[in-house]
Amino acid sequence: DIVLERAREAMCEPPLSDRAMALLRKAERMSPSAEVRKVICEWTTICEVYVNRDDPRALFGLGAVATEDELNTARRRLALRVHPDINSCSFADDAFKIVQAAFLELKAALSSQAAPRPQDQHAQHAQHAQHAQHAQ
Repeated sequence: DIVLERAREAMCEPPLSDRAMALLRKAERMSPSAEVRKVICEWTTICEVYVNRDDPRALFGLGAVATEDELNTARRRLALRVHPDINSCSFADDAFKIVQAAFLELKAALSSQAAPRPQDQHAQHAQHAQHAQHAQ
């Protein structure tokens, strides 16, 4: 089908290129088949990754406060959508690498927030010692 061929041709264009998006919209109008919708969905996911690659929280759809479990769940969902074995877009491999790098960056940030700083631990020990003395 020429429509599907055009949609696949668009996926060889750099993400977010006007030509690629125009080709996909035209393909969707001409033949809104399930296969064309799948290609458009794959391409849209790749574009979303490229748009949000500098903001890991936006990339994973996380708010300012997120738990490690929420991050892991969001990463799994997105990684499955952009995995090169699943997504037929030629840029899926790069998008998958972007997702993995953003995950590691955000995981490190969450870990550093969760880990108590040495001065906080010292202050906690001092408070516990004072509380223990007052209790006796």
